[in-house]
Amino acid sequence: MAALALCAGLVASCTSGGAPGPTTGSSSSAPIPTGTSFEPGPTTGSRAAATPSAGEPSPAPPGGEIAFHSDPGGNDDTYLMRADGTRAEPLTFRVETVAQPVWSPDGSRLAVECCSFSQDEVMVMNADGSDRRVVTGGVPDASSPAWSPDGRRIAFESVSRRSLYVVDVAAGGRPSRLTSGAGPSWSPDGTRIAFFRRAGGNTDVFVLEVASGRVRRLTTSAGDDVSPAWSPDGRHIAFVSDRDGDEDVWVMAADGSGRTDVSQDDNPDEGFTWSPDGRRLAFVDYRGGADPHSIGIGDAEVMVVNADGSGLADVTDSSAWEGDPAWSPDGTLLAFTRRTNHAEVVTIRPDGTGERVLAGVEGEANDCCAAWRPGR
Repeated sequence: MAALALCAGLVASCTSGGAPGPTTGSSSSAPIPTGTSFEPGPTTGSRAAATPSAGEPSPAPPGGEIAFHSDPGGNDDTYLMRADGTRAEPLTFRVETVAQPVWSPDGSRLAVECCSFSQDEVMVMNADGSDRRVVTGGVPDASSPAWSPDGRRIAFESVSRRSLYVVDVAAGGRPSRLTSGAGPSWSPDGTRIAFFRRAGGNTDVFVLEVASGRVRRLTTSAGDDVSPAWSPDGRHIAFVSDRDGDEDVWVMAADGSGRTDVSQDDNPDEGFTWSPDGRRLAFVDYRGGADPHSIGIGDAEVMVVNADGSGLADVTDSSAWEGDPAWSPDGTLLAFTRRTNHAEVVTIRPDGTGERVLAGVEGEANDCCAAWRPGR
């Protein structure tokens, strides 16, 4: 989801000015060792109900569940709530998680970036917060976890080493280095990983064949191409490029041919995500000089566009900062973060109707970075 700024989904480490984002908690806690398991922390409850936007009829409460990030009391943790915003319960307690949680394909487990009081690591837990285990095995500055389609492995990057790793979380092994690069994305059949890395003076998109280790370069533009993500059917790869002078969302065939700029404007466009059917993308459009590096400042809009570049529409259409889009499993709703004097999770239909502000964590807390539970 991240793009050139590599910041739209990061919470504790990237917030800069403007409306307050979640705050990083104390750095005095002891580091979490690899393989350590934990019991869930105490619960905080939730506000009684979600709030529909003024002047609109309240849509029927959606089903399903949403994992998200929140910071009550200055503690950055991962929470789970019903998709109608009720019953928000913590899955971690003072663990210092950051960014958007990542569901396993079957919705049984979550991977989160965590533990900023030690070194950045990737932690895996069950959907109820039990059996928490750091799986990155001492690889420093671990980030960007990506589940394999069968849910057995996680690919991730080491920011400081500029390298990709894979770990078999089902077997409990140690991570193995794959190649240099960042931003891994598995193909739907699990045979390839798309990623980006610096090569020949600029950054391009590559694909790694997992079995053979063979790497193939897909882009060769004079600009920087980053953050590739496969379409659900495996036929296309979306990515972010500044080849035209500003960051835009592009779509190409899986072999690198047929590249199309689908975001179509002069604003920075980043933070995209594919719809479950692969026909559309949601992304974030930074308008009026809004800076992707400064979360919460300026006018950021959630946009939706067809994968061929047609049908571009502003879904959120307000003066607030709105980002972190996430599709519901059936594609009928988007969740996103709105940042004004605080951060809150909102759901909306892709046509911009039926907006619903979710109650989330009670009290003074910033809720953000929603991830819908697959199949629920």
